[in-house]
Formats: sequence, C-alpha cells, structure tokens
Amino acid sequence: MPPKKKHLKINEVSKLYGIGLDSLRYYEEIGLLIPQRGEQNHYRYYSHRDLMKLNLIRELRELHFSFKQIQDMLGKRSLATTLEILSREVTHLKQEISKLQYSLDTTRYRIDGIQKALSDINYHEIFIREESERNCLHIASGDISQDEIDYYLIHFIKNGGCSLADTIGRSDGYRLDPSSPAEDGGCATREVFIVNKTFSVPVSFVLPAGNYLTVAYSGGSSQSGIWSKKLFEFASEHHLTLEGDLFEFCIIDYYETDLAAEFLTHIQIKIADQPVQAPTPDT
Repeated sequence: MPPKKKHLKINEVSKLYGIGLDSLRYYEEIGLLIPQRGEQNHYRYYSHRDLMKLNLIRELRELHFSFKQIQDMLGKRSLATTLEILSREVTHLKQEISKLQYSLDTTRYRIDGIQKALSDINYHEIFIREESERNCLHIASGDISQDEIDYYLIHFIKNGGCSLADTIGRSDGYRLDPSSPAEDGGCATREVFIVNKTFSVPVSFVLPAGNYLTVAYSGGSSQSGIWSKKLFEFASEHHLTLEGDLFEFCIIDYYETDLAAEFLTHIQIKIADQPVQAPTPDT
C-alpha cells in the first residue's frame, strides 16, 4: 500500500496517472485543474480533491467530451446538468456507432465483392454474368484516367458530394466511349462514377439488374480498347442484342495491391436477350 499523502507534487501526479507534465500545466492554464501553490517554493501541490477532479476529467475525455464541455460541466455541476450532458453524449456516441457500422458494412461488401470476383472469373474470356442492381454515384464527366480519379473524388467530397465513408469499399466505374481511343490504347471515358452497396447521399443512377456480356482481364487499363472490340464482335457472332452503354469496373486495383498482374477489371454491356447457347462462367 502506498504511503498516505495529503498533497502530491506535479511530478508525482504525472507518474501516477501517466499524464505528461505539459498536459497538467495546460489543465491549469485553461482553469480546468488549478493546484495549490507553495508559499515559499511555489511548487504545485495537488490535493485529494484535485485527484478526484482529475479522475473525472479523464473519464469525460475518454467519452470524447471537449475541454469546453468539461469546463461547463465542472463549473455548474448538479444531477440535472450531469444527466443532460451525459444524455447528449449518448446521442453523439450512437451517431458515431452508426458511422462505424456503415463503414463496417461497406468494407464487408467490398471483401465479398473481391472474393466473388476471384471465385467465378475466367480471365481473358468472354462470358455472361448475372448482376444485381448497382448503386452509382457520379463523380465527373469527360475522359478521365484511373490515375486521375482520386483527384476528382477529393474535389467531389470537398464540395459536399458525399462523405469519405461513402468511398470505403467502393469500386470505380467508367462509362466508356468505344468509338474514341485513349492515349494509352484503351477506350476514352465519358463518365467516372463509384459503385457501392449503399451511400449516405442520394444515388446518381442505378445500373439495372440483368445479364451482362462480360470480359475480365488482369493488368493495366490499356487493354480496354482491345476487349471492347472483342465484346462487340462476340455479340455479333452470337446474335446477342445489346442495350445501354459500355462500362468498365476496376474490381481490384492499386487500392488492394501494388502488383499490376493482380489487377482485375471487368468490361460489361447489358444483354437484352440471352440465347441458351451463349457461354457462361464455370462454377
């Protein structure tokens, strides 16, 4: 059992609580915890009452109370004010839990998407893939490369287009213009958007559920021009009726791996009619 002391010096309080000396001095500076001063040496002496106050400060900081909130609470403490402040904190914590749950759900969605993509992929082969509805958020229009999307995305977030949490677990999507080649040999883009399970803001559009003529390729995006042409040739040979635009989705890219050989990209276009003889991926 430690020896009884009526007062502790600042160094003793610092060691006891694991609090830096600068923090204790700051508490004093803002009037949160003011110790007694020795008459002769002007040393700081903390009483048992001060330690009780310090315990309360630490508990409130652990609950994410600001110093201003703690000052207000300590300045006019009563059961009524304590219950009011704690009730406000409960509301705040529920909001934070909701945000974390949202991030957890979108991250799980991303993991499931990657695992599903890796489990049913025939690389560099054309096949029919059944897709559910996909929520999409428009980021920018024009010919934008994969290297530039984050630049436009940050501007989009900064301007209130969505929250950073909306981008967790996302896939990047491109509306392609197969008639216009890009500088790297791929297709030029007409729009950039992100795909996610859900968004905290209204979605820009929803890609309809249905069967999509699909090719999955590894490596860089410069192959989009070649595979887009092959998709249309395949549709013509198999008498498939296509509808809508041509899309490219970055399923696995530099967010998941530095190895370009591990990149996975889908190029898709919706099929209006699906003949029985069209090939499907192995399961």
